[in-house]
Amino acid sequence: MSITQGQVAVGTAAVQLNNPQAMPGIVHITNQDNTDTVFVGRAAVTTSNGHGILKSDSIDLQIFADQVLYAISTKGGHTVSWLHITP
Repeated sequence: MSITQGQVAVGTAAVQLNNPQAMPGIVHITNQDNTDTVFVGRAAVTTSNGHGILKSDSIDLQIFADQVLYAISTKGGHTVSWLHITP
């Protein structure tokens, strides 16, 4: 099993969360902000088409090999943490 992790400052432009992996896996994403929703999705994610993660909440997403997730917010300095777990 391989685990990679990171924390990024998300703003009004989409930023990459996880790094691509050779195997499919699970990405656990935590919205560290206690006031606003963060939105995740593909590279073209927006606050209108992304999947929202409410303030101080987290989700697990199953992803395919070499798939990357991105995040965006309605404000700058929005902190998001992630764990990418592969078998």
